[in-house]
Order: sequence, then structure tokens, then C-alpha cells
Amino acid sequence: ALILAGPSAVGKTTVMEKLKELCPKFCLVRSATTRPSRNDGFNDEYIYLSKEEVLSAAKGGHMLEYTEFGGNYYGTPASELSRIIGEGRIPLLILDLNGVRSLKEKQLGLRTVAVYIYEENEVLDGRLYERMKNSGFTEQARVTYEKRKQMNREYCESVKKCKTLFDLSLKNIEVETTAE
Repeated sequence: ALILAGPSAVGKTTVMEKLKELCPKFCLVRSATTRPSRNDGFNDEYIYLSKEEVLSAAKGGHMLEYTEFGGNYYGTPASELSRIIGEGRIPLLILDLNGVRSLKEKQLGLRTVAVYIYEENEVLDGRLYERMKNSGFTEQARVTYEKRKQMNREYCESVKKCKTLFDLSLKNIEVETTAE
């Protein structure tokens, strides 16, 4: 399994799409989430569930990992990993730090490679600003923008403390190069 992790707006989903294009054996492990759809063209990377459904699946051992982020739950359904492996494909996951840690700690009988993707804070801030702009500069979008900027800084600091969790760190300057 290949795991991609990094701060918000670093381009994890874009890199994932390029990886799938370069190597069709990769298949995205869809995350379960309680967040509403953004209608941003990436809806197929999520399985939309209620909070109760996510927590019930986690309690029943049907989630490999899960976390709360921004008031929503996100998790990795075990069935997704089984489906992809059963198809003879390579699972590709997009996770946060806790998800990477949880998945690596589980004995899944599966080799996992975790890649940390990063970019300069100014670049990330600009991408987050564009997201806010595309949301119409609503008060909620402004609050989300400020929270994500702060969370990105905290995320980057946290990674420095657990670098051994990752097999590779890549600066996402150009998507094609990062994916290759």
C-alpha cells in the first residue's frame, strides 16, 4: 500500500490522480467521511456516512483507522483495502498523521510505504486562500481558512517529531515530478 500524507492544500489528491494515471495498478482506498460533499469533482474519493455509521463501524472493527478533523469524522473502511487487494491492485491511501501511524501499527500483512508531501507555508496559504475565494468569501470560509493555516503549521511541526513514520519526504513543486 502507498500512503500519501501532508498538510491541507499541499496537493495530495492531485498527486494521487497523477499516480493513478502513471500506474493504473494504483487504486484509491476511499475514505468514509461525515463531511458534506464539496461538489469539487473529487466526490468519488469518499464514502459519505453519518457520524453514527462511522462510529459504529469503528467500534465493530470495520475501520482500519479513523479521526475527527474540522468537526467531521474520516476513516478507512477495511472493506476498501480488501476490495482493492482482491482486484490485484495496489491500495493508495490519503491519510493524516494519526492515520499513517495507526495503519503502520496494524499488522495487516501488507507492505506499506508512507510518503510525506510538503510545500512552503506561503504556497499552502495561497492555495487555501483560493479555496476561500471559490467559496465566496463567506464568514465560514474565512474561519476555515484561518483554522487551516494554523493547522498546517501545527501539522508541519508535528511531522518533524515523527519523521521516522515516513519512508520518503517530497516537496510538491511540480505534480508530475512528485508523482514520478
